[in-house]
Amino acid sequence: MKEKKVRQHKLTDKNPYISSIILVLVGFLIFSLVSTVLNVIIAIPFEGYSIQYGPIGLIVGVAVGLLVYKLWFKGEFTSFFRYGKLGPGVPLVVVYIIYLALGLVSDIINGKFAFSFDGSRILTALFAGVVEEYMFRGIMTSTLMRKRKNTNSIMIQLLFPAILFGFLHLTNALSGADILVSFFQSLGAVAVGMALGAIYILTGNLAVVIAIHFFHDVIAICFASDVSSSGVMTGSVNTDTIIGLILSIAVFVYVVFYAKKQKNIDIARELWNKKWTASL
Repeated sequence: MKEKKVRQHKLTDKNPYISSIILVLVGFLIFSLVSTVLNVIIAIPFEGYSIQYGPIGLIVGVAVGLLVYKLWFKGEFTSFFRYGKLGPGVPLVVVYIIYLALGLVSDIINGKFAFSFDGSRILTALFAGVVEEYMFRGIMTSTLMRKRKNTNSIMIQLLFPAILFGFLHLTNALSGADILVSFFQSLGAVAVGMALGAIYILTGNLAVVIAIHFFHDVIAICFASDVSSSGVMTGSVNTDTIIGLILSIAVFVYVVFYAKKQKNIDIARELWNKKWTASL
């Protein structure tokens, strides 16, 4: 019986961090190309269909990107959705929901609550939830777990994507957001990235973190008066911003505490050895 040939990935073996960034960029290019072309075609007979946020192009683009990733690591990587159990992620999801609820209460108290539930905002939330999780958890975290799945810690696999995830939100300043508000938002995004990363590593299910991220963005975009329909914060630093930062720090501390438990490290090791079957 012939032994299966596995493609060599020297850069990923030598430096998984640089490799994960390159793979994210390539994955985003593949997604952008497929989704844009498909949405443009759909928009021809259906006037008003969003070329940027169209859901059909979004789903197909991400699906193609995930498929290309699996083919690139053919013989090694098995699935973005299988082998894990939801149980280990439940405490993190509960903390995340409490974080969102307290943030919503803070908005109400500080007069920032506003119900703006419309199609464009929902599509923006869906786009951000799907694409950002596809890039930072689906591609980046999975790539880091390839090399580090047997280490006695998952902190680096959490921190590296979370920091870059936070940096991405800092670029909102280029879209008109206050630079200081964008800075605080990026710090909050690091904490959120840590929580989502931990949920993905411990459940092995990309769909779970996409759903949570989408839910988060629906609340942020549809229930806050200082967030535009494109998801950019329009206000300035105030009490609510500081409360949000404090809540983010609390989430960050809890995730670090939870991720350092040996039981969870063992769960991650067993799960990701099933996902990466022939890698280092």
